Amino acid sequence: MRIRQKMLIMELSTAGAFIIAITLFLVLLQNIVNFKNLEIETQKVLNKLNQINYRTSMLINSRSNFSEMDYRWHSSVSTYTRHLEQLNDNPDMRLLGKKLTEDILHLTTRWEDMKMETLDNFNRTVKEVTLKNLKMKVGDYTFNYAHNYENLAELLNPSEIEVLGTFIDEQRDVEREMISYTTIMKTLIYGISVEIEKRIDFALYLILGLLILIIAAALVTAFLYAGGLSRQVRQIQNTASLVTAGNFNVKLDIRSSDEFKALSDNFNSFTDMLWTRLDAVRTIMKDMAEISGDMDDIKTVEREILNLAVKNSQADAGAIFLYDEEEQILRPAFVKGDFPPPYPLSASITQNPEKAFEHFRQTDISPGDNVIGKVASTGEAIFIKNGDQTRELPQRWSNDPLHISSFMAIPLLVANNVLGVFALAKKEPYVYFTDLSFTNMKTFGEYTALSIDNRYKYNELKEKFELSRELSIATEIQQGLRLNKLPRFKNFEISSFHKTAKGISGDYYDIFRISENKTAVVVCDVAGKGIPAALVMVMIRTILRVIAHPDRDAGTMLTTLNNTISGKVGTDQYATMGIMIIDTKTGELTFSNAADLPLNIYRKENGRFSSFNTEGLPVGVEKETVYPQQKIKLNPGDIAAICTDGLTEARNIHGNEFSMKTLLREIKKYSDKDAGEITEIIGNEMEIFMRGSYMYDDQSLLVMKYKGE
Repeated sequence: MRIRQKMLIMELSTAGAFIIAITLFLVLLQNIVNFKNLEIETQKVLNKLNQINYRTSMLINSRSNFSEMDYRWHSSVSTYTRHLEQLNDNPDMRLLGKKLTEDILHLTTRWEDMKMETLDNFNRTVKEVTLKNLKMKVGDYTFNYAHNYENLAELLNPSEIEVLGTFIDEQRDVEREMISYTTIMKTLIYGISVEIEKRIDFALYLILGLLILIIAAALVTAFLYAGGLSRQVRQIQNTASLVTAGNFNVKLDIRSSDEFKALSDNFNSFTDMLWTRLDAVRTIMKDMAEISGDMDDIKTVEREILNLAVKNSQADAGAIFLYDEEEQILRPAFVKGDFPPPYPLSASITQNPEKAFEHFRQTDISPGDNVIGKVASTGEAIFIKNGDQTRELPQRWSNDPLHISSFMAIPLLVANNVLGVFALAKKEPYVYFTDLSFTNMKTFGEYTALSIDNRYKYNELKEKFELSRELSIATEIQQGLRLNKLPRFKNFEISSFHKTAKGISGDYYDIFRISENKTAVVVCDVAGKGIPAALVMVMIRTILRVIAHPDRDAGTMLTTLNNTISGKVGTDQYATMGIMIIDTKTGELTFSNAADLPLNIYRKENGRFSSFNTEGLPVGVEKETVYPQQKIKLNPGDIAAICTDGLTEARNIHGNEFSMKTLLREIKKYSDKDAGEITEIIGNEMEIFMRGSYMYDDQSLLVMKYKGE
């Protein structure tokens, strides 16, 4: 008897046994599902009951809208009633025994009695509370708190107090009855869960027993039919185990006239092919390791990888195309040998083979175009064993120098990202790549992609390290320019708060004396972050200190600064800023602004703020800009404050802005304190406000308090 006939008998026997097993399994499984659904339904009932208890308590212990709480309480009662009725009507309850069914029915009856007596009375009192609008009258107090409030008579009249007392008493009665009812319900549901688990366990044991019985019967039947095949199967198994352990020299020797002989021959061919492939892969890995380890130049690595691919595949020509993400195009990196273009060309080019080869070396390929672009767009390798039997390659005579006999294109993929494509071609007629060569080249492509990607990442890490070192140096320089200690004045208090969003700040403030009684105060926000912003900041600081003079007011200094710096920085590098020239003795000052936030002054006399601003473009935008100014007189106790937008536009984790309104409110609140205490308090509040959120911009604040002559 042929093996196929024996196997057919075994398959039919096994199939019949499993059909019976599956049928029994489905029947018992349906019972398990029904019991589980019943258990879930009981838990829903218990959850809804707990929800009623919670919302009953919240009626007197929550500050929320009473009508909404009342609505939710009624909704919970209705939902629980519906789920309890569904549980009582569930036919699967009958399977758990008469006692549990009667207990559920008893609790359903008790619930209906509670609704008609206790809950209906309580509901009328709730409506009376709603009609008298008691929640509105007790304000932010909960009913429970208000009931014990000493001055309750100030909030409610006697009749309303009486209604409130009745409401509180009935609520507590409802709570007591609900707790008693809930305790009984929990006990019952626990009993239901225990009974369900017992019945499920019984069903599972029954399923397991039936499966074991049927499988045992199937195995005995299979053993009877497979007795004549066991020797060959054991021999195949033993030989396969040796191959799995890495012994590829072993051969499978079966002498018979059936299908096992063909299987033996195919198995031996497979082990020979596997040994050849593993040896090729081992060679590729060794060569790749030598190339990647010895060469630092990425271009050299790519060229040597192509040479290795051509060598191992015995190709006549090869090419590597690398993907340009910015242009979204494949660019030829290296071409080895005269590679015939695998796409149609005009007659004027194909008539000159050298021109065609050069065209291939210089031409970019869009993903999706021709056979190479298709590999880049799909990420799938293409193998054309016989170029004369496909439409994917241009058809050319075998004696044509542009003829392609066999072709393969392999994507260079890393984490589904295409780095490029390498292509290989044989040009000699009737000489083709083998399937084994294609498999090896796909493995080679995986290692190539990893090598190129690792080299890119290594170079990127080197660049980041160098940039990090430059940033560190720039940060140290900037910190050296920053004020370590604010100047002190007899009649003036000046304090600052400053926090950077990155290692190098775009915000800048400076305070320096111009003469004995005149001091310049500068607050500046340079566009951007990092080294460019730091360099612009250093330029501004240096120029301001050079041009400062006792006879120059704020508007003149700002105009001179803008005229000096415009044209010397990039068009995308500018700064918004405000300058004050303060007479620390008299409290007089001039203020000029270049598109920054206004100067706000708190007047002690009337407890209000005055805002001062002047029109003007940011510094560095327009060279001919002339900046106006405002003259301001401070009185003893007045407070001047100026900040950058990073402070007022800061957002917390909820998306709320700190805002100028908040800042001025805090300054007014602590106006009796000195300038240092004010900035310290605001700094602490900003820390609390920003906790857990990301800081996108630098934050700077200067607070000045005039004490008088």
